[in-house]
Amino acid sequence: MAHTPGPWIIKEDSSDTSTEAEVIEAENRIICWTANSWDESRHRAIITDEDRANGSLISAAPELLEALQDTKDELIALYERLHPNDETDNDTTRVIDRAIAAIEIATGG
Repeated sequence: MAHTPGPWIIKEDSSDTSTEAEVIEAENRIICWTANSWDESRHRAIITDEDRANGSLISAAPELLEALQDTKDELIALYERLHPNDETDNDTTRVIDRAIAAIEIATGG
């Protein structure tokens, strides 16, 4: 499963005058909305500090995934150079396994 390539950016939605919400965009298309609350009296989304923090994290996702993939590859290469043919369970191999699992979740693989 492929995701929309980065960069993902946070933008204020101005497509509808009755809605004010932050959106995550990439390649001129919306990835997701970050506002989770609605103000009925003003007919608009309410953007909280938590929504803004979630938006920052979501918008960094492509770069975080790429950095984790590169880090995993470098850790494996370094470990194999330092400990050839060693397949013991230790702190380093557990960190590598966690990185592999997180990458699989993120990529659907």
